[in-house]
Amino acid sequence: FSTERNVHRFYVSMPYGYFVDLQVCGDMEAKLALPRCSAGDIVALTGASIQGSGHFERDDLDAAFEEDVLTIWPMVSCNPRAWGEFVAWLQAACAGTTMGTLAITAQKHIRTARSQLRYTPGILEKLAAIGLLARYESWGDTVEITFKSPLIKKCLLNQGIWLELYGYVLASRSGCFDDVKTSVVVDWDGADSGPDSTKNEVDIFLIKGVVPVFISCKMGVPTALALSEIKLLTEKFGGGLAQAVMLTAETLGKEHRALRGRAADLGITMVDGAMLKNDLLLNKLDAAASGERLHRRQHPGTHTGSLPLQGSRSRAFL
Repeated sequence: FSTERNVHRFYVSMPYGYFVDLQVCGDMEAKLALPRCSAGDIVALTGASIQGSGHFERDDLDAAFEEDVLTIWPMVSCNPRAWGEFVAWLQAACAGTTMGTLAITAQKHIRTARSQLRYTPGILEKLAAIGLLARYESWGDTVEITFKSPLIKKCLLNQGIWLELYGYVLASRSGCFDDVKTSVVVDWDGADSGPDSTKNEVDIFLIKGVVPVFISCKMGVPTALALSEIKLLTEKFGGGLAQAVMLTAETLGKEHRALRGRAADLGITMVDGAMLKNDLLLNKLDAAASGERLHRRQHPGTHTGSLPLQGSRSRAFL
């Protein structure tokens, strides 16, 4: 922070009673840098623990799968509502099959107790073109599809998972953060947990220095309850420096002014579909992890601006 703004930095040595000028003592600055913590470190400080993942095993998130995420995201984000309708049809088409069953035959029009679901040929054709469907054929009122893998099938049947994965992949590949995790299951009771202990899932967790960021992802417009939930988890497991972010694929307009106001009152950074399309997600996450909102709260008259993404690290200074 101080390097980016050309602010002179000193370290106060309390035992010896003198200042260390960090401008001319580069080796001292490295020794006095803030520690790098992991998600497990932060959660453990509150007496809780991380109990694996709600959706994925760590080994599932390899480089090839990350490329699949980046390839499909433009399809998902261009029309979230149309994507939701497609997923509803696909869920009905796959009903009764196991995740290991990759080849399915379904009707183009499926009637459920609540609605009439229709397939979307354009989306199926694109999924086949980018390789997420190994096979797609259509005739009459019948569709035959074969998924690329059980993991791809699992993700395609979950409407909101691609937003979480997209945010995770961008943050993980940016190199801006010391730890990035997705679908983190937190057990409130830690080592003393039992079958009835309280657990919560955090969509994306990242940390930079000692500032943890808790991110909730919603394909639709977030509710007031969703804002309160991510704020609660942030305060419960993150400590005084923790930041909360609400990420939504929907573009928020004037009609959502009250929602934005509530997020601001709770100290939550809101990132909507318009910001995603303008490639501002990483900038917003880096600003949150660099304590920009905390700085504004402590110094309301100071404008902090945008923080660069490359090479930005928290530094110890007084």
